Amino acid sequence: MKWLACIALFSLLPLAAPAVAGERPEWAFGPEQPAPRRPDDGKLLQAPGSAKFYTQAQIDDPMHPPDWFPDEHPPMPRVAAQGNGTTARAGVAATMINIAKGMTEDEIRTATEYFAGLKVLRWTRVVEADTVPKTYFRGNRRLQLAEGGSEPIGERIIEVPEDPARNALRDPHSGNISYVPVGSLARGAALVATGGSGKTIACGICHGPTLKGLGDVPGIAGQSPLTMARQLYYMQTGERNGAMAALMKAVVAKLGADDMLAISAYVASREP
Repeated sequence: MKWLACIALFSLLPLAAPAVAGERPEWAFGPEQPAPRRPDDGKLLQAPGSAKFYTQAQIDDPMHPPDWFPDEHPPMPRVAAQGNGTTARAGVAATMINIAKGMTEDEIRTATEYFAGLKVLRWTRVVEADTVPKTYFRGNRRLQLAEGGSEPIGERIIEVPEDPARNALRDPHSGNISYVPVGSLARGAALVATGGSGKTIACGICHGPTLKGLGDVPGIAGQSPLTMARQLYYMQTGERNGAMAALMKAVVAKLGADDMLAISAYVASREP
């Protein structure tokens, strides 16, 4: 019944021309390329608190990511732990569409059931700031410059590792910091709670009052703001065009890049 109510509400939204292509939130994307492999000297490395050891090549292997804390999750099915060995691997949001296309129905079902059963944990800490660390891209990841330095944040969200060294180990106990422009959380809160005087609709109507999801409607609280902004943009352009994404078309039609930034910043700041 909740989902039917959402459909009814969406049908009442006026159709509007989508934001122009120039309003793509470039800060949410970065270069779409694989991260270069680090040299491997064969030395065994260890994440803090783990009893496991891996070489750097094993850590960077896209088909066999390190499992530093196997006792903290149920036994993983092969497709969740290692992909299928060819077209599907464990992660990387920029290539998820192609990954999904390379999976069988059984692999999709097995992976989704496993991940749906895991407890959602906070991965990014949202901080309002006027300045941010100077960064560079390694593959499609933004990392702090080793020599330090800072720069104005501008109209961007800058997401970097809390601890670059632990990030290099793919340590699941060390997440990210998402720096957002000062004032963006308050603006995002207003858009999320009220729809911003007709610009969109209140997110809680379908995603629940705490944005943790209702029924088939996914939880969005605490998600990476970069992921959120990309999905809003993809739904606006039609690059995400499944049945549920189609219902979001009118919801995102009037959003500009500044709106996507504010909404993504606020949603990311909520407890998952």
